[in-house]
Amino acid sequence: MPVSRRDFVENALSLAAVALAGVRPLASAAAEPGARSAGPSEKIRVAVIGVNGRGGNHLGEWLANPDADVVAICDVDPAAYEKHRRLFKDQPHPPEYVPDFRTLLDRKDVDVVSIATPNHWHALMAVWAMQAGKDVYVEKPCSHNVEEGRVIVQWARKLGRMCQMGAQSRSTTGMRATIDFVQSGKIGDVKVAQAICYKRPLATCCAASQEAPLRLALEPHHRQWRPRQPEPSRNRQSSLGLGQAGTPETCREPGRPSGLYRQRRRRQ
Repeated sequence: MPVSRRDFVENALSLAAVALAGVRPLASAAAEPGARSAGPSEKIRVAVIGVNGRGGNHLGEWLANPDADVVAICDVDPAAYEKHRRLFKDQPHPPEYVPDFRTLLDRKDVDVVSIATPNHWHALMAVWAMQAGKDVYVEKPCSHNVEEGRVIVQWARKLGRMCQMGAQSRSTTGMRATIDFVQSGKIGDVKVAQAICYKRPLATCCAASQEAPLRLALEPHHRQWRPRQPEPSRNRQSSLGLGQAGTPETCREPGRPSGLYRQRRRRQ
């Protein structure tokens, strides 16, 4: 049975989501009788953005996916790229290092971006990537607040792009069993819940005085670049299926930075 390009992307993203949750799929389309791996022209071309932490897991899983081809790694820190070089050093066409996310958006050889940057960049990068014609896998949290999350959904619907957030741990077997147990009332009426994070803080978290490793050559591009502005429809609310409050936050006048972009600039 022929597989459409969209079905192929959805399957690749779903398998990646399961793998990134730390759960290996027991079976996949590639493992079914008669199934075959994608040929070179059918592979999903992936760019991983932000590989100094969680993105390293993204990179490893995408490289291991026979239906994907990692064509680029984007990180403002060149050392982040170098520390993963061993993973692809023997490949005939290793992924290219791209220091600037905005440059990555102009590439025609990227179908999907896999975002694992610091949290406050997730929503903006997801929206810009969809505006540039890419499908998106973005780490949790997908947004800084509810409004930004709605903007992501609005743009995905408007542009017909796929955007998946990595919240798959909520659907793992053990987590679902725990939720069902609590909701069944077997431990009584729950009044208070306490969550504890056991992650050891990274030494770099407190290095606030350290300069970001952004090359000076990127600065002029940084000042001139603006996100793409798709042509809004005459009746944006009806075309998006939204209420009176529901036009995309980034659907602004051509050439003007989006609301999300201005928020980021104020925080810098």
